[in-house]
Amino acid sequence: MVENKLIQKEWKKLKKEMVIKSFSILISIMLISCSFNECQEDPIYNYIISYEFDKYAKGDFSQNSPYNIVLLSKNEEYYMIPINILYPIYCDLYSETKYGFNSFVCETLTSNNLLDLTPYLEINSDLSKLELNSEIKDDIEKNGLFNLLEKYGISSEEKAYVMYSNDFDDTILYEFYKLGYLHTWDDFTGRHIFVNGNIVWLSSQK
Repeated sequence: MVENKLIQKEWKKLKKEMVIKSFSILISIMLISCSFNECQEDPIYNYIISYEFDKYAKGDFSQNSPYNIVLLSKNEEYYMIPINILYPIYCDLYSETKYGFNSFVCETLTSNNLLDLTPYLEINSDLSKLELNSEIKDDIEKNGLFNLLEKYGISSEEKAYVMYSNDFDDTILYEFYKLGYLHTWDDFTGRHIFVNGNIVWLSSQK
């Protein structure tokens, strides 16, 4: 009798663990599904996966993006990261895992997969931590970025917003990206350029 009770107790414990594990797996699947649906509607995601970065890694520089994105990293800091770096990071850390490249990009853009970018800071000068200015951030959150363009030296040119380096602040980059804009740099004129992700995506399809 005692032995049967022990068996029943262990069986109940095992069933409870199985239910909890199954529920956790179900929640994970639902979250991944929701993230993927969200990504399929995101022009920045669609733009990124339109490139064949494996060819770029082999020297086909037609598969090269001039744009930067903003990511939240594992140390809870924001970084400006060139889109081109995503593929090498994927190859280094995730190519042998369950992630395909598209899933990796989706999970990264939605902050469901926070990257450790520290090892890449020393080998890529285009990747940098953002130093956010709390006063500018509060000002933009209160008044709206597009109501403050003149104040922060931002002008509108040919479907893009531009500003010169002497006016540039990391917070502006962060706020534009939050609104769905990609960033690029024109080293000839010394301008920072922000282009709506929809425009970039549609242009890449022509």
